[in-house]
Amino acid sequence: MTTTDTFLFAGGGTGGHLFPGLAVAEELRERRPGCRIVFVGSERPIEAEILAQAGEEHVSLPIRSSTDLKSHPWRFLVDNVRAICAAGRLLGDHRPRSVLGLGGFASFPLLLQAQWRHIPFLLLEQNAIPGRVTRWQARQALAVCLTFPESAQRLRGAACRETGNPVRQSIARLAQSQGEPEGRVLLVLGGSQGAESLNQAVRSWVAAHRELLAGWTIWHQTGPRQQAEIATEYARLGIPAEVSPFWTDLPGRYAAAGLVISRAGATTIAELLCAGKPMVLLPYPHAADDHQRANAASLVHAGAAEVVEHATNAEDTVRRLAEVLTPLFGDPDRRRRLADAARALARPNAAQTVVDLLLAGAGQ
Repeated sequence: MTTTDTFLFAGGGTGGHLFPGLAVAEELRERRPGCRIVFVGSERPIEAEILAQAGEEHVSLPIRSSTDLKSHPWRFLVDNVRAICAAGRLLGDHRPRSVLGLGGFASFPLLLQAQWRHIPFLLLEQNAIPGRVTRWQARQALAVCLTFPESAQRLRGAACRETGNPVRQSIARLAQSQGEPEGRVLLVLGGSQGAESLNQAVRSWVAAHRELLAGWTIWHQTGPRQQAEIATEYARLGIPAEVSPFWTDLPGRYAAAGLVISRAGATTIAELLCAGKPMVLLPYPHAADDHQRANAASLVHAGAAEVVEHATNAEDTVRRLAEVLTPLFGDPDRRRRLADAARALARPNAAQTVVDLLLAGAGQ
C-alpha cells in the first residue's frame, strides 16, 4: 500500500534530538511506504549535516534560542516571530496528517502553529527532566512519549506514555543478543563535537593507570579539536588505540565494547542500553536544567551504570574517575552485572510504539 500522506517532524538543533526522529522516520516509512516526512528545525549547521547524510528533507526556520534573549533581544523577537509565521505557512502548504515534536527550542514554532490550527501532535521527551518546550506544550499534545518514568512527575495533566527513546533498527537489533562475550575494548564517547573535559580526564587516567589496560584496546571518539593530541598521547604511552572525531559504525563498536565511558545524553544512553553495555557516565555539568545528571541518576538507581561527577578542577575529576574505573577493570563480575541491568532497561521497540501513537493520532 502506498500513500502520499505527509508528516512533519519539528525540532532538532542537536543530534540527541534528531537521531530519535530519524529512528521514527525509518519505522514510519516501513509502515507507510511512500509517505512524505519533512524535518522542520533550526539553521544550525550540525542539523543540516545530519539530515543531509540521512537523505532527509529539511526546512530550517530562523528560530533563536532563549540564550539569545539577553544578548540580542530585538533579533530574538524578530527572528522568532518570522519563524512562527514561516511555520504557519509550512503547515498550510503541506497539510500534514500529524506532527511529531522532537524536542529542543527548534520545535517550538511548528508545535505552536499546530496547536493553533488543531493539527494533532505528539512529543518525544528524551530526558529525565523535561525540556521547556515539552513543559509548555505537554497538555496540548495527544501524548508525550517518555524515556524515563520519573519525567511524568513534572508533566502532571499531560497524557504521558513511557515508550522509551527511539533508536535506529541497527541499534535496536543489538538487544536481541543474550549478551556478547565480553570484549576487551574501552569505548570512550567524547561526542561528535568534542567533550573536552571528558576527553582530558580519560587521557589523564590512562596515563596514570596504563598497567590496567594490558590486553585492552581503546576506541576513543574525541570530536575534531582533540583528535591529534589524544592519538599522539596514546601512541607515546604504547596503548593500542583508535582515535576518531566521529564514527558512523557505532553498532559494531557498541557490540565489541567491554566498557563504555560517555556523557549522559539520553540518546546515547538509549543506544547503550540496547547494546547491554556497562557504562561509566560523566554528565555534562552545564546541560539545561542539569538534565544529564538526572539521566545518569536514573540508571545508577537501577544498577545499570556508574557515575562520575565533574569537580571544580581537572585533578579532582581524574581522581574521581580513578575511584570508579580502577575497581571496574579488576572486577569482571561487576561489569557483567552492570551490563545485565542495562539490558533489562532497554526499549528496542520504542520507535514502533511511537509510530503506533503517531498513526493513531492521524486517524490511520
